[in-house]
Amino acid sequence: MKGNSVKYVCRECGHEENKWAGKCPECGSWNSFEEVEAASVNVCNPNTTVIDTSVRKLSEIPYEKTMRVSSGISELDRVLGGGVMRPSAVLVGGEPGIGKSTIMIQMLSSLSSSSSVLYVSGEESPSQVKMRAERLGLDTSKIDIFCDTRLEALLDLIEKRKPGYIVVDSLQTLSTASVASSAGSPNPD
Repeated sequence: MKGNSVKYVCRECGHEENKWAGKCPECGSWNSFEEVEAASVNVCNPNTTVIDTSVRKLSEIPYEKTMRVSSGISELDRVLGGGVMRPSAVLVGGEPGIGKSTIMIQMLSSLSSSSSVLYVSGEESPSQVKMRAERLGLDTSKIDIFCDTRLEALLDLIEKRKPGYIVVDSLQTLSTASVASSAGSPNPD
């Protein structure tokens, strides 16, 4: 009997599920899930499942073209080395008002044509985000928005909905009940 020590990982895109599925909800590949031991944990990040624990030459590792997805913005793809790397996190920084939120909503609009997307807004109301997207002529019909700054609420939503791509605008607005300091301030522990 299989317990919590087994996960299923799509060999095409790396998407993880707790149970086997015929079709990957992330990349759409059929019969691509492989059973892996969930107990194998990455030392750098204890929440990440390690798929391959063997030691090999880096030069022997094949490059998987499905790991990079176009953001829909050619210059952003160029800066990111060819597109958004899956799985990864990208921190976009800069002065207020230079267009970070605008670029992110444009990217999510493009990515929403092939995957589920979530825009997490801690600074603007849903109507403000919608007005920006409509001003740019973007299709907003497949973009989900969540306006809450509680990390626990966000993690719960992510676990339930499992979006393919998430933009948190802005990361410094998130707070957690497990840390006494205010949102955006460094944790002294």
